Amino acid sequence: MAASSAAEDKGASGRLTSAVLVIPGFGSSCCYPSESRNLIGPSALVRPFSYAGLGAGGRPLPYGLDATDLPLSVLGDRIAQQVWRLHRETGRPVDIVAESEGTLGVYAMLARHPHVPVRTVVLLSPIVDPGQADEAGHAAAPGGSGDPVSGDALSQLIRVAGALSPFGSSGAQRLIGSVRSDGAAYAAAAVKNGQKIRWLAVVPLADAVTLPVCDLPGN
Repeated sequence: MAASSAAEDKGASGRLTSAVLVIPGFGSSCCYPSESRNLIGPSALVRPFSYAGLGAGGRPLPYGLDATDLPLSVLGDRIAQQVWRLHRETGRPVDIVAESEGTLGVYAMLARHPHVPVRTVVLLSPIVDPGQADEAGHAAAPGGSGDPVSGDALSQLIRVAGALSPFGSSGAQRLIGSVRSDGAAYAAAAVKNGQKIRWLAVVPLADAVTLPVCDLPGN
């Protein structure tokens, strides 16, 4: 983003009523001029999340399609960093719109950074009950499925799906490995730490009919 845009953001911060961080899913790319502000209104600052992190000026760094293969701990930390940056720029609590893999990052962020200044979270195609580990000692998230898919099954799935994608069969190994080891614990911590946050889950019909039993509210 150009220096003039940065100055414009700074000058407008006093008039802002909301700050929004948009976190796309796996295989996305960034960064693009956002048209969302025109849809939401001039009083909102909408900023895309970058899987590559922030540059020296605090702006989201451009990234390619393969940059989304991140361990959840790294993804959660980068989301927290960009939430705090947006909060400092605007003086407002941050609203998050996260899609697919981005929802996993939100769980990790809330687990690792419970005091981030987040007001509202919108989950698009959320991943529910992630990473039920098959090793002893890794408990499932509260309310999770009683018959979770094993980590070995997830690995086979990503090999098959990856072979059909531009990323190849190993294109999401770091992400899948992290979901296996940490996904359930992060999701459980997010439920606990996010009790004061307003949540909205937008679930496509195709996903809704296949969701496992979980602790999402009935409404």
